[in-house]
Amino acid sequence: MSKIRFIDNDDFGRDPFAAEDNETTEFEKLLASESTSASLKRYRAGEPVAGRVLRVGGEYIFVDLGGKSTATLGVEEFTSAGLSIPVVGEEIQAYVRKDSGSEIILTRSLRRGEQDDGLLRSAFETRLPVEAKVEKVVKGGFEASLSGKRAFVPLSHMELGPISEPEVYVGQVLKFLIAEYKQGGKNIVLSRKSILKDEKDAKAGEILRTLEVGQKLSATITRLADFGAFADLGGVEGLIPMSELAWKRVAKAQDIVKIGDLVNVKVIRIEHAPRLRVALSLKQAMPEELMMKLSGKSGSTAGSVMAEERDSTEAWESYKSKKNQPASTSKADDSNIFAAAFASAQKRKQ
Repeated sequence: MSKIRFIDNDDFGRDPFAAEDNETTEFEKLLASESTSASLKRYRAGEPVAGRVLRVGGEYIFVDLGGKSTATLGVEEFTSAGLSIPVVGEEIQAYVRKDSGSEIILTRSLRRGEQDDGLLRSAFETRLPVEAKVEKVVKGGFEASLSGKRAFVPLSHMELGPISEPEVYVGQVLKFLIAEYKQGGKNIVLSRKSILKDEKDAKAGEILRTLEVGQKLSATITRLADFGAFADLGGVEGLIPMSELAWKRVAKAQDIVKIGDLVNVKVIRIEHAPRLRVALSLKQAMPEELMMKLSGKSGSTAGSVMAEERDSTEAWESYKSKKNQPASTSKADDSNIFAAAFASAQKRKQ
């Protein structure tokens, strides 16, 4: 027996067989479910992705990949490489480690315990960094292992510069790019050089965003030339001209500094075009009181300035030797060390 539906006067304005406003038909539910499923893209392991940071937690970064897809990325992926942690709203690039359908986990490298033939092939095609253990030094480079396979690392692809002691790398687990993947994984060549360059460029970009004329920073002397000394600011290299090495005439840069010295410098010029150039000053980074005296701005006579220059050279050597001790931890400590050395040099002269 069919059901009879009674219609009152209010029903004449609409379809009497339509669903109520607060009802959803099974067909509509099915359509909504299929639409949602279609919008949730599935990713394959090793696939490169880009997204925007939604939130940063203590251990994980939550990333919006678009299309209602949200992924997580470990904070240590950045801290272990010496990179700053991305902030909310920042665009980042990574690779898919796993997509289970319910969660997407990202990575910046493929770890040793997660590697198989398929993932290694994918890592080669997408340039996903992989972890490998350096087993021994061989002719022309190193032998490394990953996922139970042997790989070769050319000596020139282990560092950005020359290597004097290859043995120090043996036993270390490092990140590499797969440069060659042939014969089903029987012939694998790895390179670490590209990863180091990318990390160096990333650090340089972070430094350049905050670098300003007038800043005083710590730097490491990297090269000496006839026209001055080059110093690394932590990814950005700057030049200390001969005239900025000391408050006196300098014949050779090695008379003031040597490669590997940790020094304080002041940024005096930045040029971005046609290529990046950063000019630094060693003498202008000295304690302000001494700099005023040696520059002749405190009413000193030429003779007294020259005498204090000689004292400052002796003080500078003493300062550098004490600077390497752990007692100096602040700018105030630096000034005190230099001032004490300078006073000692003047006292011995009396």
